[in-house]
Amino acid sequence: MLPKLLYPNKDLSTGQRKWTTMESLKMFDNGLISNSSYYKELRNGRGYIVTYDPHINFSLKEILVADFVTLNENVYLSSFVIDHCINVFNRINGNKFQIISVAKSSIIFGDTTLTKPFVDGINFLKGDIAMPVCLYNHYVLVMYSSNDMRLTLIDPLANESILVMYSSNDMRLTLIDPLANESIIGENYRSRFQKFMQIKQESPCGIKLSFVNHVKQADSYNCGTFVVYFFERLVRGESLTYDLNTAEYRSHLKDVLLQNSVNMKQLCLYCCQIVDITNSFQCRSCVRYIHNKCLLSVREIEANIKASEKTVNNICDLCREN
Repeated sequence: MLPKLLYPNKDLSTGQRKWTTMESLKMFDNGLISNSSYYKELRNGRGYIVTYDPHINFSLKEILVADFVTLNENVYLSSFVIDHCINVFNRINGNKFQIISVAKSSIIFGDTTLTKPFVDGINFLKGDIAMPVCLYNHYVLVMYSSNDMRLTLIDPLANESILVMYSSNDMRLTLIDPLANESIIGENYRSRFQKFMQIKQESPCGIKLSFVNHVKQADSYNCGTFVVYFFERLVRGESLTYDLNTAEYRSHLKDVLLQNSVNMKQLCLYCCQIVDITNSFQCRSCVRYIHNKCLLSVREIEANIKASEKTVNNICDLCREN
């Protein structure tokens, strides 16, 4: 625990300086602030890195604050956050699945003109594969078992009650069964995945399609939350029918990401590269190091801050704005 600090915070719109009390910051052993409310997108949209994971088996390694804050309620989750959450749950539960990123999975199931270089670039291992997909601004989870060649579609919006539509003009009653629609959508996923596998020359035919019972999404923005939740339950071998409080779960995901990041103590707060502490700035509040060049390159944006004010009380910009 660090002592309480008083630090000056300049309001650039009025030019007035005011003093704010900062409470002690408690940190995880990996050097990240444990209070997830500390991380928020700043006024100038700077790209502070809040978590870093070198274990992810594709290009994504870092989450910026702009992505991290999508875990707040009433917004869509960032694909980067979904990728990280799924990979973290997979890693802490024994790496039971091979994970394909949202970006690549969405091309597999959404691009009708798959190229062989792209297909060859995805190396499917034997066993179980998890593919979070985003098509038409909606996330679904697709699971594939190479053992029995079974493709399972888990759509957060599926399995809802039958919808009854009545038109008084022609006195027509229409029943809309989402399960029937799910079968049509699922067949589309199966055919596109089979095309992908044919290009890979892995499985020319015989891929089976299946569905599972699961709790349903009741709003228009939590599909990504449910996809992560479904995967966490699957990797733990638990039922998908257990009810979900999305607000509490989003808060839980923040803690999971922060706590399971790699050790950040010797990594620059801005660029996430290793720092030489003899040539770096250290914040007295969060005790994170920042390359001098990173500090200057970001603060040059704020022309209203004089050179003598750049390191006021040795408090970094993130802490000064929180």
